[in-house]
Amino acid sequence: MLGRVNGESSHVLTIFDEEAQAMQSARNSSRMLEESYATGVAILSQYAGQRNRLKVSVLRQLLYMDACKHIYM
Repeated sequence: MLGRVNGESSHVLTIFDEEAQAMQSARNSSRMLEESYATGVAILSQYAGQRNRLKVSVLRQLLYMDACKHIYM
């Protein structure tokens, strides 16, 4: 009977161990998703900054070209 109890407790410990591993895996996955999201936000923020700088540059070039057109006409 003692052998059966030890076998059952071993089975219960295996179930708890598998559940603990599953929980750790879920936490790791959650952390990786949060890191990926943060990276994506940072990249999009950089793109937005570049877009604004390009818009300003294009507007300056257009103003310069317009000014030159008036000078040489």
